[in-house]
Amino acid sequence: MEIDVAIHNDNIILLEIKSYVSAGDVYIFKRKREFYEKMEGKKVSKMFVIFPCIDDKAYEASRQLGIEVIEKY
Repeated sequence: MEIDVAIHNDNIILLEIKSYVSAGDVYIFKRKREFYEKMEGKKVSKMFVIFPCIDDKAYEASRQLGIEVIEKY
């Protein structure tokens, strides 16, 4: 299981950095959070997807799952 960035302070923040994000990628990222929480025994506070391109279904899935979207070119 690969997580691009995990920031630990009082809050745990997970970042996924991709060149293109599909809805499937969003659900995989959700499963990565679940795996991380199980292995570390700590709750993830926030999740961010950073990308230059996202499809509409991925954007909607991110919104529904509470994953923040950061669009960078």
